[in-house]
Amino acid sequence: MSETTDRPPMLPLSTALQAGFELTTRKMWLLIMPLLLDGFLWLGPRLSVQPLLNWAIQQLQNTAPPAGTNNPATIEVLQEFGGIYNLFAQLSPRFIGIPVLFKSMEFSSTPLSTRVIEIDSWGIFILLYALFSVIGLLAGAFYFAQVAQAVHRPGLGTFWRRLPLRLLHVLGIALLLLGMSAILALPTMLVAVLTAIVSVWLAQFVVAAAMVLFITASVFLFFSLHGILYGDQPFWRAAYDSLRIVRENTHLTLWLIVLIVGLSFLLDTVWRIVENGGWFTIVPIFAHAFVQTSLYVSTVYLYIDRASRLPVSQRPILT
Repeated sequence: MSETTDRPPMLPLSTALQAGFELTTRKMWLLIMPLLLDGFLWLGPRLSVQPLLNWAIQQLQNTAPPAGTNNPATIEVLQEFGGIYNLFAQLSPRFIGIPVLFKSMEFSSTPLSTRVIEIDSWGIFILLYALFSVIGLLAGAFYFAQVAQAVHRPGLGTFWRRLPLRLLHVLGIALLLLGMSAILALPTMLVAVLTAIVSVWLAQFVVAAAMVLFITASVFLFFSLHGILYGDQPFWRAAYDSLRIVRENTHLTLWLIVLIVGLSFLLDTVWRIVENGGWFTIVPIFAHAFVQTSLYVSTVYLYIDRASRLPVSQRPILT
């Protein structure tokens, strides 16, 4: 028989989800890193950028449109953001960071008193932002590598031996995303400023269109981490294979993203309803860590299945 006819049916999303939740239930130690980071963001000290935002608001109010604004709604949004933003949340950067529930969220109260440290220097802010981003990327890569190791179980010796190089390739994916955003941001800012002279709404449309374009491009990198951490590939090959897998499984990938984002939003909403500042907050923290870890385990199973269907000469070495 040919290779095509010998292939088993594609792994359904429902089966992958079931396998993901079952594995996480058996290996609860996978939740340690999300629980520790969420606990730190909940009860630990907070780094506030309120002084910097106050300065930015003053500059906006003193500058003539279109660069400046006196719009009360805009000012209110900036002030609210300054009140809830915790720079420590950058320890969980988007896309590659450890999944946490309390990312840049405001707490009405906590069981323990928390210290708020205000940052009033742009230089210190940029330095800490970059430092926390790198630490968060490395921690996130280690967390996802643990998940891949739990699925395949190659042995701890093999895991630790391959980890340093894999972490470097994860940073490569992060730099690729950063480069994509920079390439897109510069022309977007220029066009937005020019169109703002004609219409503010038109400028907002330009920014929104650029964001949609970036998100679309990022979707095609969805399985890049899997290629690095499970397929043992360099980041450029992992990105290319991810593009091929997503292109051939677009609906599946979109459903996965909707599930991951939707369930995270649902847990966030439930937390806001029941949150009273007490120790009960541990429950949504645990639920979020369990659900998000289970979903990621499910994506590993789906990656294994879809990667095994690539042409033989182009398949990653699943390790």
